[in-house]
Amino acid sequence: MVLFGLDISHHQDLGLDLAQCKREGIDFVFVKATDGAAYVDPEFAVNLAEARAAGLLVAAYHYVRGGDRVGAQLLNISRVVPLDVPVILDVEKNSGNLVTTRELIDALRLPGYTVPLLYLPRWYWHELGEPSLAGLPPLWSSRYPDNVVGALQSEWAAVPERYWTGYGGLDVAVLQFTSSVRIAGHAPLDANAFRGTRTDLAALLNHTDPLATTTTDTEDDEMKTFWVRGDASGEMGSAAPTGMEKTRWGDAVFHVDATADGLTRRHISADEWAAVSANGAKVVQRPQGWIDSIPWGARAGLFPWLTAAATTRADTETP
Repeated sequence: MVLFGLDISHHQDLGLDLAQCKREGIDFVFVKATDGAAYVDPEFAVNLAEARAAGLLVAAYHYVRGGDRVGAQLLNISRVVPLDVPVILDVEKNSGNLVTTRELIDALRLPGYTVPLLYLPRWYWHELGEPSLAGLPPLWSSRYPDNVVGALQSEWAAVPERYWTGYGGLDVAVLQFTSSVRIAGHAPLDANAFRGTRTDLAALLNHTDPLATTTTDTEDDEMKTFWVRGDASGEMGSAAPTGMEKTRWGDAVFHVDATADGLTRRHISADEWAAVSANGAKVVQRPQGWIDSIPWGARAGLFPWLTAAATTRADTETP
């Protein structure tokens, strides 16, 4: 069995409907999150939320910069990627000689990130002198039969078996087999293949399959609305994530299900948003997919971009 996936960033998005991609045969998507010590893809949060809503298996990817400190790159990732989202390191031009990559993988695993794959194209491995890749995650490799734009199945039909041959002592687990697929009315896009079932891929990613889970309410569950207060000026300011700079005290950021095990974000229905608005709060509808699971003990760090003077509070109905 073969599963197909996409990898996207703000460059490829351009209104791409991931739900339609799912209907046309896509099961997973790797979403650009960060690059080096400072860059954040401006569409990451939106793309992550849309991918999850579409029922796709998802991972984030980070472009490794060999000249940037490991700690700075880890901080950049941790500011935007939730701990329950797998992180794939993109290692190619300007990524250095794998020392930074190995150190960054170790650093990511310490707080609990899963690093299930390594994007290291064969051409860059050759450029590095064909080093041993022992101890690194399985490969997400890339190799294309041509650059002609085509439909998913026709592009896949042109891929020879030898493209799956591993290197550096690692197997190829995911193959980016074209940069020219047409899907959901968009082209050219990168397409990837995984040889196995959704269960197999979910296990590789250490990812909960959204199509294999259900939400069960219990009488002990409690619905709360979290509100955010900004700095002394009343606004979040330049330290806030893109799109959230003008968030003020009383703005509705998101709802969560509060259970005995912690807090879990859920999607907001239109009538719930309307009810919040009626209570006098400005509704911030920008998806906040980078916050996904918060244990009770981490309440103080609920909004990690807040300054020490800024706080959060929780209400049951109104701000």
